[in-house]
Amino acid sequence: MKLSKKLSLSVSLLVVLIVITLILVIGTIVKKDLVTVVEEEIEKSAVNGALIIEKTIEGKLGRVMELAENSNVQSMDFELQRQELLPTISRLSFEDIAIVDRTGVGMYVKDRKESTHLKENYSDKVKEGKPFFSKIFISDITKNPVFLLCAPINKNGVVIGYVVARTNASFLNEITDTLGHGKTGYAYVVDSEERIVAHKTKDRLGKFGKDFNSTMAKAVKDVVASKESGVVSYKNTLNKPVYA
Repeated sequence: MKLSKKLSLSVSLLVVLIVITLILVIGTIVKKDLVTVVEEEIEKSAVNGALIIEKTIEGKLGRVMELAENSNVQSMDFELQRQELLPTISRLSFEDIAIVDRTGVGMYVKDRKESTHLKENYSDKVKEGKPFFSKIFISDITKNPVFLLCAPINKNGVVIGYVVARTNASFLNEITDTLGHGKTGYAYVVDSEERIVAHKTKDRLGKFGKDFNSTMAKAVKDVVASKESGVVSYKNTLNKPVYA
C-alpha cells in the first residue's frame, strides 16, 4: 500500500478522534445586544482552530509513518535504527523517538530509556497494528503537555513493531494564541476527560474544569459531552456572562 493511501486512511481516523478527544473553547465577555453576532463568530473561530489542530497532528503522524517505512528502521536492529533516527528528532521537533515491539515495550533512541507507555495504556491499539496517537498528557519532567505519535513498522505485510515519537504539544498554545475575540476573549483546549491541555495561563495546564468555578466546570462538561460545535454560556467569578 502506497504512503498516500495510508495517509488517507489515517486522515479519516483522525477526523473522528480529534472531535472526540480535543475540544477548542473560546471564552469572551460580551454585551447583551451583541450576543448573537459574537456566538456565531466564536463558533466559527473554534471550528477553524480545531481544523488547524487536526491538520497539524495529521501532518506530524504522516511524518512518523514515513520513518516507519525506512529500511534501517524496518531492520529492527536498534543501533541501525538509532543511527537513522537521531538526526530526525531535532529536525522534526520531537522530544525523542522510541522503537517499540508488539508487546508495547521499547527503548528511546536519544536517551536509551525504556518506553512502556504503550504497554500500560494502549496495548489494544498496538495489537491492531494501525497508526494512532495517544491522548495528551502532562510530562512529569517538563510539566508541559505531550502526546505520542505511533506508526507501525510493517515488513513483508507483517507488523513487527512501532515507531513512537514523543511530541511536545506546545503548538496547541501557538494556535490558540491566534484565536479569541475582542479584548477579553481567548482560546484554550480541553480533552475528552475535561483536562486543560492548552491555556494562556501555564499553571492551568493539566487541571480540570472542575478545579475552577462551578459554572465554568459545567460549561466545560457540557462542551465535552456534546462532541459537537456550539456555544455555551456561564458566569465568571465577577458574575459577568461569558460565552464559550
